[in-house]
Amino acid sequence: MEKKNILIIGAGQLGLMLIEESYNIRAYINKIYVYTDTKNTPCHYLDFNKYNYVEIIIGSYTNEELLRHIANKCDKITYEFESFPIDVFENETIKNKIVPKLDILKIIQDKYDQKLYIAMNTNNLSFGAFDKIDTYQDIINFVKIYSFPVMIKCRYGSFDGRGNFLIKNELDLDKFKNLECNKFYIEDYVDFEKELSIAGCLGVNNQFIYYDCVNNLHKNSILSKTIFPDNELSDKNKSKIIDILKEILELFNTKGIIVIEIFLKNNQIYLNEIATRVHNSYHHTLHSNETSQFENHLRSILDLNLGIIANKFNGIFYNIISNLQEIEDIKKCDNIDFIKMYNKEAVGIRKIGHCVIKS
Repeated sequence: MEKKNILIIGAGQLGLMLIEESYNIRAYINKIYVYTDTKNTPCHYLDFNKYNYVEIIIGSYTNEELLRHIANKCDKITYEFESFPIDVFENETIKNKIVPKLDILKIIQDKYDQKLYIAMNTNNLSFGAFDKIDTYQDIINFVKIYSFPVMIKCRYGSFDGRGNFLIKNELDLDKFKNLECNKFYIEDYVDFEKELSIAGCLGVNNQFIYYDCVNNLHKNSILSKTIFPDNELSDKNKSKIIDILKEILELFNTKGIIVIEIFLKNNQIYLNEIATRVHNSYHHTLHSNETSQFENHLRSILDLNLGIIANKFNGIFYNIISNLQEIEDIKKCDNIDFIKMYNKEAVGIRKIGHCVIKS
């Protein structure tokens, strides 16, 4: 098989782990270009003697000429985050190289459109009421029908809970009196019992793999802890969630890891959101599975056979979050079996690494 050139959009920790895991399949890779608009990213600290097939390019995400120049050298283009400008990739030749598909990414980038698209095209998920809001009166009208509490969420570019607002009463609405048009949507609050996720992808010859459902817990709306797998989940609900993943993968009809975040309440499975990329709640697969989500993402987009996903152990994953959940805090709970740092400064509240504890 001829070696392929890959372009990865973004050079954060997900890009870092994609590159590190690419070493397992380097026989199929000629070159990886990493495109970022930032200096001193996690990827800049790679061992380039080992990863001598990797080149980092710094430029604006709107630099059409540079991006197309690199894209034209590549067989496949993938991304470690979803909120980059996509107009530059609309050229038909380049568009067809992007995995997961650009047409799906367009839908995912707008969380209201994403939820509406999934609601209209699937059968196995539940949804609370939701609607787009362009004026303060739109919020009042929604609350009159569905009552408090409600969630107001940013439609574009938000992650780690940023842009999500729990509205319990009219006082909480004050900040939305001068609402910016086409920026937010509103949904009925789901008082869930658990927040779960499931990840999987399609491969050659109708291959399908999934990583077991995990239970996610948050601090300040940032993922802090993942229990893998969620062995308290009933077989019936687990089977339902796997069927939902299959349904979404069939709908999207694309390669690459897809992750579905869901809420469980009274055995009903509600959609939270979907990621068309490798995901924080499955970083533990670097340590706990025969083949990680990162390697299988690359295998999927390169049309290689997917790797064996068998669990090697169960456990708990913790994000190391500067000024919120430091490694010293985690060590108080248990002995740590694996630690990975992302070469990021501890500035503000941000994920700077992770650790895994075997059960």
